[in-house]
Amino acid sequence: MRPGGRVIAGFKVDQNWNERSGAAVFPHAEISIHPTSEGSPNHRHPGHKRSGEILLKARSLCLGYGLEALKLDHDNRFHSRDEGFFSEDGRLRVIGRLDRIIISGGEKIDPDEVRRILLEDPRVADAWIGSIPDPEWGRKAMALWVPRSSSGEIDQAAICADLRIRIEAFKLPKQWKCLEAIPRDEKGKLPQSLLESLLPS
Repeated sequence: MRPGGRVIAGFKVDQNWNERSGAAVFPHAEISIHPTSEGSPNHRHPGHKRSGEILLKARSLCLGYGLEALKLDHDNRFHSRDEGFFSEDGRLRVIGRLDRIIISGGEKIDPDEVRRILLEDPRVADAWIGSIPDPEWGRKAMALWVPRSSSGEIDQAAICADLRIRIEAFKLPKQWKCLEAIPRDEKGKLPQSLLESLLPS
């Protein structure tokens, strides 16, 4: 993990990926977890406390990114915008980016959770869950998906109905779009500007 431009935690070289319960924090870094209302509602650590934003304090932080100076709080801590928690043995577990959580109508939606469940449908080859502005909901979840087979009739309504059975109603994407392929960038992500460009004009 590299918030602030410096490696702060890592795994042993010979440690099997599936056995990694968390990353060991290096001595130079002071890491704390700050509870936040933005956190994913489905992630809790063994102590049943909410996960939170990973904060970093160290003398070796970088000065900034490009022309933008690194922003620190009043206690000289860097707010990483990564969500995580400490496991029982003191290892740092990183869940994902807080920026990905969708707030729609006051409810929190974890897009990674919705995507994972949608991909379990044998008719879906690929999917991406994002959000777009909405005057009623603030933001609304949008699903981009790729059918597993290009032949035959694509029953998007049936896929949506099956997903509705498996997740809470407020998590169901309010807009759907079927694509031949999802146009991810070189990092495997879908930029917001590209997502909005796929909407009907």
